[in-house]
Amino acid sequence: MRRALRVSAVLVAVLALLAAVTAMSIRRAMSPERIRATIREAAEQFLNADVQFGALQFDFFGRTVVDNVELWDAQQPSKKPVLKVKRVVLLHDWKRLLRGKFLLTGIQATAPEVLLAWGRDGQFNWADLIKPSESSGAPFDDGALAHGLSVTDAKLTFAFDDKALSVAGIEASGAPENAFGARLAFRGRIADPAWGAYEVSGLFDTSLAALDLRLLTRSLRLTREVVERIPQIGPDLWRYVQPTGEVRAEARITVDPRRQPPCAYDVRVECADLRAAYLSFPVPVWNLTGTVDVRDGLIAFPDLVGTVGSAALPAAVSVGGTVDLNKRYARVHFKGDDLEITDELVSALPADAAAALRDSKVGGRVAITGMVRTEWGGDPWERAYRIQVGCDRCKLLFRPLGLETSDIQGQVTVASDGLSCPRLTGRGAGGTWTLQCTATLRDAEIAHQGAVEFANVRIQELAGGGQSARHRLAGLLSGKLDFVGVAGEAGKFDADGHATLTEGDVFTLPVLVGMLNVFNLNMPKRESFHTGKAEFSLSEDSIYLKSATISSEVLDVHGSGRVAYDGAVDLTLLVELDPDFFRIPLVSKVMTLTIGKATKKLGKARVTGTFWDPKVESEAFEGILKPVKHIYEMLPKVIPKSRPETKQDAQTAPSGRKGFVETLLRFRPKRKPKDAN
Repeated sequence: MRRALRVSAVLVAVLALLAAVTAMSIRRAMSPERIRATIREAAEQFLNADVQFGALQFDFFGRTVVDNVELWDAQQPSKKPVLKVKRVVLLHDWKRLLRGKFLLTGIQATAPEVLLAWGRDGQFNWADLIKPSESSGAPFDDGALAHGLSVTDAKLTFAFDDKALSVAGIEASGAPENAFGARLAFRGRIADPAWGAYEVSGLFDTSLAALDLRLLTRSLRLTREVVERIPQIGPDLWRYVQPTGEVRAEARITVDPRRQPPCAYDVRVECADLRAAYLSFPVPVWNLTGTVDVRDGLIAFPDLVGTVGSAALPAAVSVGGTVDLNKRYARVHFKGDDLEITDELVSALPADAAAALRDSKVGGRVAITGMVRTEWGGDPWERAYRIQVGCDRCKLLFRPLGLETSDIQGQVTVASDGLSCPRLTGRGAGGTWTLQCTATLRDAEIAHQGAVEFANVRIQELAGGGQSARHRLAGLLSGKLDFVGVAGEAGKFDADGHATLTEGDVFTLPVLVGMLNVFNLNMPKRESFHTGKAEFSLSEDSIYLKSATISSEVLDVHGSGRVAYDGAVDLTLLVELDPDFFRIPLVSKVMTLTIGKATKKLGKARVTGTFWDPKVESEAFEGILKPVKHIYEMLPKVIPKSRPETKQDAQTAPSGRKGFVETLLRFRPKRKPKDAN
């Protein structure tokens, strides 16, 4: 019994001694100084960085708690650490720690902040920070990170040159993909105040410092703040496109130091309700749906579909194209059918274009098809575009003439080097109009040429407010105008045309009234100048009449000269009897007796002053002014011999100069209407 107690006491003493020795060994091996030195040694073996950390605590459950860990790039000092963690819990194999070996079995990080930066040359800040190693032995030996990696409330900052993008609220966890722990797989969520909720997953190759990151957001609301935070392209994207609305985005970001550039990305954006306005096609497009792919600086959107116009009168459009951020060019094509021109649509255009369209009161529906190519590598930008606008029952106000046109049909092609309009038809002032024209941009000038045809245009509507109450005009105008010119500082405009007047009533035209008064001729109230034709040319400031004729049943007035746009006139008029009157024997006999020959010319006049207040000077032909008096005196005596009158006719028969024209009208022959052309 005593012997057994003695043996037991010896065993207890040995165990106590072993326990004391073990405790002393564990205490010495697991002292904060020893653990700090072990961690620092492992960090120096694994990283090209300066590691700083604050308080360190150890427990017997194999956990080391480290506060305020910071990782600084030793080769490229910066203002901020590349890694900053508020608290890290390191799980390690304490048995190996007793043998002086440090093996991480798990990491739990709270509020880590990671900086991933790329310079102008594409250099990645972590490329040289992590030492590539096939078998460094620390800290990723067999069994490393068996308990995985987890982060809470993490913040990740992507910096590109001087632009930065940060996402916060990251919750993630991962585990080594293989037994050696060289590839870490992780998965988690991001809850960023600006970017919203994300799902994140990826792989991190510790031996190569390579990262494969995948992000997914099922609903992202784009705003100016969100767009401008996008690295590299954000500010320009907002400036030139201004996308807003709801999207679904999926992104893959890969980082591999062995590749140049080391960072690559592939982003797919599914538009659900997007609104955008591309600078070169400034009409806002809303309710955009479709897919946008972004890959290594190339943005492709082949089949976006959206709506333009107003909410009450929407029109569908398709938009597609590519934007190459590396080569700095963009190519966009679009197509829209049955687009209503509204105030909302016009207001979205550039200020100059919007003002011109408002001034012209443009309206109606159009179909638009076009392409815009932009290169912004230089200053100014190089831009090429070609837009076809198909008009369908459009309308506009031609301000110079105050002419409102409607039912405009045809196609207009607008390009970066000019404009073409093969055939554009419309109605205005009661008649029809047809326009054909081309314009070419040359340096700071625009050279243009074309033709305008018009038919049965009511002259009273064309003159508009330019007529006074005393000088109302009526009639139908038809003709054609061919024009050519240059718009710019050295402006030039020339045109040649012809026009005809039918069903006219222009007797009260001041120039004609003044001319008749000079020759002391009086037209009956029931008669007027009803037909006419003219050949003319236009310049920058005047209309030049090459030849013009206006006719009544008795008289023809021929003219030529200049009419300025400000109303000044300088015309020469020739007054003749209508040739058909020489078929009347009486007229032929009277002219022969008084003048000596049957001439139809009555006189010539010079017209100056203004169009509505002319000054007329007669230049009658020699041998006509005096004999014409005898014509008036002879007519009452000769007429009864040629055509007996009733008693009533004799009482009302005109006499003297005032009755000359009216008397001739009594004997006018029946004839077919003149060919106005």
